[in-house]
Amino acid sequence: MSSSESKPNLFDFEQDLLRCWHVCADLKTLARAILDNPDSMSKDEISNIVIGLDALYDHRFRQLIDDFETLIEQEKFL
Repeated sequence: MSSSESKPNLFDFEQDLLRCWHVCADLKTLARAILDNPDSMSKDEISNIVIGLDALYDHRFRQLIDDFETLIEQEKFL
């Protein structure tokens, strides 16, 4: 949802949906970093990145569902 509006609209929902797909690119980036140079990061560093991605995408998917539910209530999908 854009910061200038209090209620999501269909454009905001579409943008939220597209942002959730970034998880695939982020995981590929992490995998490439690990595979290209296995000694570049410790297990702790990799674990911290994965934990951060989990928290980030948990927030993104929750926002997506919240906006979806709001738009359903507003009958934007009917």
